[in-house]
Amino acid sequence: MSDKSEKMFRMTMWAAVALFFAFILFFCFLMGSAQAEEASKTYYVTGDHVRIRVEPNTDARIVGHLNKGDQVQVTCIVDGWARLIDYNYVSADFLTDEEPRPTNRELFILGPGVRERSTTDTSSDSNIICRHQAGESVLVDFDAVPENGWYRLSNGNYISADLVSENYDDIYTHCAEQYQDIIVVSIRNQFAYFSHFGRVWTSDVVTGHATKSPTPTGLYKITKKIAGVYLNGNKDTYVAYGCYFLPSYLIHDAETFPWRKSGFGGDIYKTNGSGGCVNTPTAFSEIVYRYASVDVTYVLILP
Repeated sequence: MSDKSEKMFRMTMWAAVALFFAFILFFCFLMGSAQAEEASKTYYVTGDHVRIRVEPNTDARIVGHLNKGDQVQVTCIVDGWARLIDYNYVSADFLTDEEPRPTNRELFILGPGVRERSTTDTSSDSNIICRHQAGESVLVDFDAVPENGWYRLSNGNYISADLVSENYDDIYTHCAEQYQDIIVVSIRNQFAYFSHFGRVWTSDVVTGHATKSPTPTGLYKITKKIAGVYLNGNKDTYVAYGCYFLPSYLIHDAETFPWRKSGFGGDIYKTNGSGGCVNTPTAFSEIVYRYASVDVTYVLILP
């Protein structure tokens, strides 16, 4: 074999060896990844203040606690002790691999002034515990169903099943049926729903700044209309259409405001909300101005 042929042979052999080891390393990587994925399993804590220990015995040092419903990743369970992925230990007596069901579910109040009672007797007001605003929520047991038209709340009190719903959006249609001529503004959803005797218009809005100047919740009526004015004489706050529902609060267009160029809806109100008014696009404010009536049209501001 010539020197050149021998050199080529050696290069080929080294290349084959390198390729072989690369394959082995890649195979080990795949196996290791698969094992890593299978190495842990999700468990749920069934007790409160469950101790995390550095070793699998009750004399070992405690390094933390877990509470009911917490999730942990377990690599193995031996002799009643579960080893966590951080190599600490928890008693397996307080773990289950079955995901726990919620204990409660949320129902939304559909209208203003809904009574929560200690009993289902409506012949007297003496059993009224409190009155809820529309948009507030109450809790019932997860499997609760109405009995004789009443929900038993998780706190043991009662509320009319006709005045609550699991669907927040049912508030809009419920209020439309009850009041016929009403503007419902949801701070939570940054959304306005105007129902005028069967006709409906909706719009994204920006309400008062979440912490500095929140829009007051409650049930009101339109008290005054304005058009083509500058609020507080400020040239940057031209309002084409506005309707007051409180002396210092109104629903008005704000598209031309320099600080409202980013639009409406979403989480804008949390950082760049209004001074308490309900800011809307011009088209929606024009509709409200045209169809709403002073001392007739209701305004419901939801939390």
